[in-house]
Amino acid sequence: MKLTIVGSGTILPDPDRGPCALLIEAAGLRVLVDGGSGTLRTLTKLGHDPRELDAQVLSHRHLDHAGELPSLLFLHKVARRRRPFPIFGGGGLTTLIERIEAAFGELTADYGAPVTELSLRGPDGVALAPGLRLSTAPAVHKHGALHLAFEADGHRVVFSGDTGPSSALTQLCRGADLLVTECAYATPGEDHLCAAEIAAMVAEARPARVVLTHLYPDVDESTALATIAATGVRVERGFDGWSWEG
Repeated sequence: MKLTIVGSGTILPDPDRGPCALLIEAAGLRVLVDGGSGTLRTLTKLGHDPRELDAQVLSHRHLDHAGELPSLLFLHKVARRRRPFPIFGGGGLTTLIERIEAAFGELTADYGAPVTELSLRGPDGVALAPGLRLSTAPAVHKHGALHLAFEADGHRVVFSGDTGPSSALTQLCRGADLLVTECAYATPGEDHLCAAEIAAMVAEARPARVVLTHLYPDVDESTALATIAATGVRVERGFDGWSWEG
């Protein structure tokens, strides 16, 4: 299994960091996770053809995580895709797809984009393919927010999505090979994490490795890294193009 960070930033303009996007490659699939504006271009720069994506998973429906979805669906139409493009996410995703097509015209008729909505009330999961499983849990955020865990080949990687402190995320992280987590706030808040909250979670769950993304400008990177490193778990800041393979 391989994970690549496609977008490590926020919605704020940054020449080096695009809005949130990840790529999971496992069990013969290429799965896009989230996808803010510019994701198609960055995927291409990293050597991945967006036309060859097999599926998409959305952690939630905010624009910095899902804003590229209309362009991706339109790309598949223009490129004459003929195989389905499954999309997975929390409740409300079906309505989002319907509204995109109402706004931009019918995009998916030729290839189909079957939607699977995962529970916002408790743990859920689905086999994306033989040998690749997605497990989810509700995140402390809005608009269908989920934590995501991908398991393949005996490895597990976890993506926090946007969230406040979450016991469900701690549980998903237990024994994980990698945690990719937002660190949006410098101090505690209700709907995003700060370094001290991540450190407390990491100290309890002990994932093997932690990568920080989605830092807003008031977060001091060196302080955040030092706070989490004090747990004894390896931590670093991700960047567009960062990858892990297990």
